[in-house]
Amino acid sequence: MKDMNFDMIEELSKKLSGIMRMKQYHKDATSHSCDTCGKMWQKLVQMDEEAAEMLRSELINHVKNNNFD
Repeated sequence: MKDMNFDMIEELSKKLSGIMRMKQYHKDATSHSCDTCGKMWQKLVQMDEEAAEMLRSELINHVKNNNFD
């Protein structure tokens, strides 16, 4: 596998794992009535979801263009 494909898969995995953790952190913050922390975690989740989508889209492009090996 090319390094660039491996790198994208590795980073996508990290982003998705981080999103799951931060969603729990968001629940923790809101259950303790800390709205500012809740908003912070929500924004961080949104940012990582956007980054994950960019990675996923590029991986799909690589597969479609036979550049995934």
